Amino acid sequence: MKTTNTNKNILAALLITSTLVASGYAQTTAPAPTVMETQFQHNIGADHIQNAVIAAATDNGWEIIQKDANKLLLKKSISFKETAKNTRGRTWNKVTVNKDAVASVDLTDNSYALKLDEASQKYLKDYYSEKVLSKDLKTLKNAIHCAMIPEAL
Repeated sequence: MKTTNTNKNILAALLITSTLVASGYAQTTAPAPTVMETQFQHNIGADHIQNAVIAAATDNGWEIIQKDANKLLLKKSISFKETAKNTRGRTWNKVTVNKDAVASVDLTDNSYALKLDEASQKYLKDYYSEKVLSKDLKTLKNAIHCAMIPEAL
């Protein structure tokens, strides 16, 4: 009698685990960052931060749309693969899609905040586009910090 209860418990645990794995619960990833804020300890100056952001953005393929005193608008074409239907209605074909990601950078004397706009957040929600976007944003952030280092060193 005890072995049948143990077998039922093991079977139930396997059923629950396989259901979670099949539904993708175990493979969920964190969403791509839509806001990156960096606060510096010292007052560096908005002009110096703006020059560093412009240099890093142009080196990494971002286009500068608008340049104001304390705000920048950046745009980059993000290409990722998306599932599309073929002529027979089957959906296993992958198609490369190019979408524009637009980000605004708010500048102060000792910080900057990079935010994606609403339209970019809406269509950059699947796994592949988030992966590409998070990689590009991380590369941009690292390049900004490298551009902030004084050349006298």
